Amino acid sequence: MPRDAFHDALAEAIAASGRPAGNVASGQIAEVLAAAGEGWKHRVADRPEFVDKLALAVGVVLRP
Repeated sequence: MPRDAFHDALAEAIAASGRPAGNVASGQIAEVLAAAGEGWKHRVADRPEFVDKLALAVGVVLRP
């Protein structure tokens, strides 16, 4: 999936989640998560570690 399509899909999923994001747009949250994912992609040992890191990031940006 090209980066733009991934970013758009992520932003749509965030918007559809119904989780409060304060005054931050879903596109901005998607941009931060995508950047975190890009950074971790080359620094983790395996996919499960990557998923754990990204799940933590999602929890942080979408916390109530």
